[in-house]
Amino acid sequence: MDENVDKLARTQHGLTDQQKRDIAITDYKQLASCQFCFRTPEKSTGQKASLEPPEIPIISIGTQVYLGLPSTEPLVPGHCLIIPTQHTVSTLTCEDDAWTEIRNFMKCLIHAFDARDEGAVFMETVTDVSGRKGRHTAIECIPVPRDLYADLPAYFKEGLLDADDEWTQHRKIIDTTINTSSPSAEDTGRSGLTRRTGGFRRSMTAKVPYFHLWTDLDGGMGHVIENNQLFPHYFGKQIIAGMLDLPPKSYRKPARVPSNPSLERRRVREFKERTNWAKFDWTQLLDK
Repeated sequence: MDENVDKLARTQHGLTDQQKRDIAITDYKQLASCQFCFRTPEKSTGQKASLEPPEIPIISIGTQVYLGLPSTEPLVPGHCLIIPTQHTVSTLTCEDDAWTEIRNFMKCLIHAFDARDEGAVFMETVTDVSGRKGRHTAIECIPVPRDLYADLPAYFKEGLLDADDEWTQHRKIIDTTINTSSPSAEDTGRSGLTRRTGGFRRSMTAKVPYFHLWTDLDGGMGHVIENNQLFPHYFGKQIIAGMLDLPPKSYRKPARVPSNPSLERRRVREFKERTNWAKFDWTQLLDK
């Protein structure tokens, strides 16, 4: 054992120094290629330059979360993303301060779209919970007409009941709304509904892939993704597109918007004008 003590000291959880270096290099490449991450490029002199913004247009930025526009054609005008600044694979792993900022953006978007007689649909799709390989998560916000918004839970419930494998280890739908009364008995059969009382952050787990739809600020309905091949990453947009009679190309493979500074500024300006964002943007308080 004395002869192997140096070798044992160089390993952690079965990983050698070389394996750790390889993992660190993989992590760096993952972050460098992430369209949602801020970057710190290396100057030719070896000194670190100032942070570079993500590849997507930024509307507003807090201290740990920012509001941006998708890099592809939006499903509808007003389609935007709430994104943690740190590379995070699930909002369930965010610190409380970051979650508070996410809720602030949600509140502002709800009021902004409500002024236009629209409802704000919030949803998150996490298909990989690996810390090294997982995608940088984002909560999508898509406005829909007020007359259709009331039917939204029914559309998503039907879609979730038909999603994934027919026989699964988890319930098809997890109710993540806050229920102050005592939980009812679990439904059986096709309803697939499990009652919870703690809201999104206490009802779902970051250890497994999931889809979540917010029907209010505290929760809505969740689904554990057991088979990524049977649960497309565009599931939520597909449901909304069906409600709005949009063609499949609008959510399956939307065209990528050219990365052009002037075009990005125009897209941000159009969003702010459409939503009267200056009236609702909570991040303006950070400058005071």
